[in-house]
Amino acid sequence: MACNNSNKISDLILFLTGNPRACRVQVVHKGGTHMATATMSRIDELRDLQGRARHIDVRNETAFQEILRDARSVLEMSESQIADALSISRPTFNRWINGRSMPHIAMRTPVISWISEQLNSRIRSRSAS
Repeated sequence: MACNNSNKISDLILFLTGNPRACRVQVVHKGGTHMATATMSRIDELRDLQGRARHIDVRNETAFQEILRDARSVLEMSESQIADALSISRPTFNRWINGRSMPHIAMRTPVISWISEQLNSRIRSRSAS
């Protein structure tokens, strides 16, 4: 994206949305606004979530909830599929991702481990192809 005006840092402001699949970048400068869309590759999405899952503090309910929500999206699994894999009910998983309840702290580490295993498996299969 070319900008004919001054490239001074004070002239540019970047706004990013939080969508991991495609974030919209808006560059605002004195002469106008330009829009562009940057997308992450599928393997980058998997690796990003893998890194976040590796470093999560399971005591942080908000971070745990975000990992669950992002895992569902990135792994492209339904609530029922994840609930079955974790041996819980779909409504229980739904309550976890919506923050209405959380599993006991002792159960969060095995959930994160399962997510990490799923991510590792998908990264390996994508890297092999």
